[in-house]
Amino acid sequence: MISPENKENIVIGYKQVLKALKNGICEKIFIAEDCSPSMSDNILALSENVTIVRVPSMRELGKECGIDVSASCAAIIRL
Repeated sequence: MISPENKENIVIGYKQVLKALKNGICEKIFIAEDCSPSMSDNILALSENVTIVRVPSMRELGKECGIDVSASCAAIIRL
């Protein structure tokens, strides 16, 4: 999923992913299956040419991102 070399090129959380999408710097987006449908719908609407990866839970996504809390979404970005 999120490899160690991508850890520095990642944004975590709904607001940060939306901002990265609007700036056109997202390479891949991870969305938790159990996040709010309105959040995932907003992100999917803006992510036309971006790879989307579904993650089973927000807790698992947070763990993959290396944080101690749940995360609804995350994105690997171009620097």
